[in-house]
This record gives sequence, structure tokens and C-alpha cells, in this order.
Amino acid sequence: MRDNQEVFSLLFYGQPGIGKTSIAYALAAEFKMNYSYFNAATGSKAELVEMIKINQILIVDEIHRLNKDKQDILLPAIEFGRVHVFATTTENPYFVVNPALRSRMHILELKPLTDDEVVEGLHKVMDRFGVKANASDKILKDIAHAANGDFRHSLNTLDVILRLYKDQEITKEILKETMPSVHFYSDRSGDGHYDTVSAFHKSLRGSDVDAALYYLAKLIKSGDIQGLERRMIAVAYEDVGMASPNIGMRVIAAVDAAKRIGFPEGRLPLAAAVIDLAKAPKSNSVYTAINDAIHEVNSGDYPIPDHLRDAHYKSASKLNRGVGYKYPHDFGG
Repeated sequence: MRDNQEVFSLLFYGQPGIGKTSIAYALAAEFKMNYSYFNAATGSKAELVEMIKINQILIVDEIHRLNKDKQDILLPAIEFGRVHVFATTTENPYFVVNPALRSRMHILELKPLTDDEVVEGLHKVMDRFGVKANASDKILKDIAHAANGDFRHSLNTLDVILRLYKDQEITKEILKETMPSVHFYSDRSGDGHYDTVSAFHKSLRGSDVDAALYYLAKLIKSGDIQGLERRMIAVAYEDVGMASPNIGMRVIAAVDAAKRIGFPEGRLPLAAAVIDLAKAPKSNSVYTAINDAIHEVNSGDYPIPDHLRDAHYKSASKLNRGVGYKYPHDFGG
């Protein structure tokens, strides 16, 4: 777009703090056009009308919060090319953004930042502003991991630490004092950790109880309890699925019990759930079915047949809405 000086409306989708609004601003600045910023959550209808009048590009933050009145203003402006929109959202746009708006924009999903990318970003910011941090890359990586891919959070954390401990060497003990709720451990962001998670998942999928318990122990020792619990729940629905439909509730109950009990006793409900997952019959039918459905949606939209469309309002039948629908309970279920 920049190289060809061609502008299209875009919707940046991704988790907080990974650069959605920053990219929107950086891209808008590459064109010889007026641009402005509008926050869908706090901006008024009058502000939106005025911005569309004087700008060719409009950065719309939190577009999923745009109410109907503002959508009614924005839709025709995009449709007739009066303004190009660079929108951002942390929510899945297929769930929260009005389909009429969504169909007029190209959706770009930003992937979560890795710890190494966050560390690189911290170095760039410090170099740009001439800030010297008496901290090793290992410490910066711990800060990055604590931010969980949120670059803004990592900047805020580094700012607090450098203000409170100006002339001190930043140690892991200082990090623990500053961020007491974060578990620090080795190799969390390295290949070894992800290899362990992969081996854990594949052992559960392969019904190997002993191997699954071994990798469970390694993950408990690593301190990544949240990641471990997410993986267990994923296995319940991806690999066991309809072969044992209630296992998801049992795993979630075990995860909740572990949180209530705390560690070290929390290892017991987790171990019980791991044994349950490993010994359970396996089926990936849910996984393949939803993937096929998503593939169909991505391949093109099918119009909803008239007899299945909403017919609750007066005069719907004049539009043929709901006409011919057969109530299943009257036809054998």
C-alpha cells in the first residue's frame, strides 16, 4: 500500500500491546493525506461527523465498541470512498464487528510478540531515548515474559523498575519485588519449554499415562501453571471430544480445584485430570468438523435461505422472511 500509494480500509486484530494502533499511525503517516484518531468507546457522534469531513484516513480504535448511530455514519463514508478506515480491535472481528462494516475492510491479524521481539523493542526504545538500564538480557527477557507479549506492559514495567532502582543492578529479586505475582523460571521462552509442552500434549493424545505424568511434573516445576492448564483443557476438546463429552467439565473442575488448594497439593487434581485425559477414548471429530466449517466460511459466504431468516417483526412475510419454515417439533423432531 505504501509503495504504490494505494489506500484500503484495514482492520487490525490482535491482543493488547502488540502494535495495532502504532502500525495504523505509522501507515497513515506514509500517505499524503489528512488523518485523525477516533476512539469508538469515548468519541461522540459529532466528533465522528467532523473527522470524516476533514480527513481522508481515520484511525478508529476499539471499533467493536462502535454503536449503531456511529456505524450508520461510518458505513456510507467507507462505502462511497469519503474516508479510509484503519481500525483496531482486541476481539475476534467475526464475533464483535458489524458484518456490514467488516465486509468493507481487510482483516489483518497481528500475531503475539515473542519474548525476544519484546526484548529487541526494549533495546530500541532505550537507545532512542538514551536510557541506560543496568540489566542483563536475561532480566529483560523475564520482563518480556511477565508481559505475556504485551509490549506496552513491558515498557511500563521497565519504566517503574528504572525509576525505583536508578543506580542499582536489576536482579531477579528486584523483579520479584516489583512483580510479585509473576513466576520466574528458566527456559520458559525457549525451545525447551515449548518442546515439553508439545511432548505433554502428544503423550496425552497418544494415551501414554506415564509419559504424560512425567511431562506434567516438568511443567509444574517450570512454573507455567496457566499454560499447562490451558493445554489440558485444549486436549479435552481437541483430542477426546465427543468420545467422552463430559471430560471437559471434569478437567475444568480439576483446574479450579488446583487453584483453590494451591501448590504443592494442587498437583493432585491436575495429575488426576491428566490420567483421566490419557486413559480416555479419543476422537478428533470436533476438531475436524469446526475446521471444515471455518474453511467454508473463509471460502465464501452463503446467503441464508429465506425460510430460516428472522421473521419476528411485522411485515416480515412481505420480504418472504420465514415463509415455508417447518417447526421441527411438529414434524417428528
